[in-house]
Amino acid sequence: MGDGVPSVAGIAAARALLTGEPGIELVDHLAAAVLDHAPREILPAAAHLLGLEVPVRSAWEASGAAETVLRAHAATGAGARLRVAVAIEWALSEKDAGVEHPAYRGGAGVIAYTDVLVANGYTETAGDAVNRDRYRVRDAANLTAENAEDEHRQNDGDSAEA
Repeated sequence: MGDGVPSVAGIAAARALLTGEPGIELVDHLAAAVLDHAPREILPAAAHLLGLEVPVRSAWEASGAAETVLRAHAATGAGARLRVAVAIEWALSEKDAGVEHPAYRGGAGVIAYTDVLVANGYTETAGDAVNRDRYRVRDAANLTAENAEDEHRQNDGDSAEA
């Protein structure tokens, strides 16, 4: 697998894991991957969601310390690893919820995050309603490859302006 070409045996082993009964190794892998691939500027917000102490600095300056505390917390057990991964996703959703222009890929996460909060006693705000409208799931029957590409280009342009 080191030569950049997936091995047949590796793919078969991965398929067996993905089609079988999910085990803790899948949760552990997912949690580690989410932490490894998280944007560094998100890590302080994720640590804050978990109530972990991180020095008060800009997101970039605090990201190293946040990564350290998140990794230490994740090392305490499977439940903690899962919570770290969820905190990272929720921090990303908070960021996408607060941006001026809609995030191209973040919409479903923003809505799912809000849904979890509402299901657990949070009172939805007018801002949440605005996010529901701008991030609503597009009807797949009306989303052609052409207009999906137009939307992608529009949102990429919006991101560059932000």
